[in-house]
Amino acid sequence: MLYFVLGGGKGGGNASAIPNIDSSVAASDLAKRVTLTPADWGPEFTQDSPYESSELSGNTVDQNCNYVSQTLDNALATLRRNVKKPDGAVIAVSIFTAYQATGSAQSIISRHHDELQRCTAETQGKVRFDDVHAAAIPEIKGFDEVVAEEGHQATDQNGQKADISYTYLTGRKGKFVLEAESDSAPGSQVQNRSDTVSALQLMLRRLENGGSK
Repeated sequence: MLYFVLGGGKGGGNASAIPNIDSSVAASDLAKRVTLTPADWGPEFTQDSPYESSELSGNTVDQNCNYVSQTLDNALATLRRNVKKPDGAVIAVSIFTAYQATGSAQSIISRHHDELQRCTAETQGKVRFDDVHAAAIPEIKGFDEVVAEEGHQATDQNGQKADISYTYLTGRKGKFVLEAESDSAPGSQVQNRSDTVSALQLMLRRLENGGSK
C-alpha cells in the first residue's frame, strides 16, 4: 500500500463542482450515482452476489494483522458494489463513502497506511493474504491522498489453497473516500492496475461532476 499526498493534478474535472453533502439522504443518493455498476468495469462484467451493501462498517486490520469489522465513524453514507466476470476469472469492487468532515476521511487514509507498515501478511478467518506491499502507481491523478496496495491471496474462505493477485486503491477527495479493487489470476497484475486506476478515476470524475455520468 503506497501512501502519498497529492497537490491537485490532472484529475477528472472541476473540483468546485463537488457537492456539499451534509445529510445521509443526500450522501446515499450521491453514492448510488458515483459507485460503479458492472457495465462501468466492462461489457463482460455482471453483478456478483451480494451485489450491494450500504452498511456503515468496513474492515480494518488489528495489531495481530487479522481483519476485523469496524463501524465507519462519522460516515454519512457508504455504498459497496461487487461485480465479476461470469467465469469468475475476475472479481471487482468499488466503494464510495461520504464523511461528515474531512478529518474523518483523512483518518481512514492514515489507518490504511499504518496497517501496511505493520502487516505484510494478513488473515480474514481462514483466508490468508501474503506479499502485501506498496504499489507505485503514479498515473492516479486528482486526489488529495491515495493509498495503493497489492498482494496475493493464498487460501480461500474454507482454508483451501488459492492463487489470486489483487490491486486495491483508496483515494480521498475532501471528505469523500473512493475505493476500487480487482482480483484475478497471477500474472494479471498489469490488468488489475489498469482496471482499478480507470475505475477510481471514473468515480472521481462523477464526484467532481456532482454525481453525473
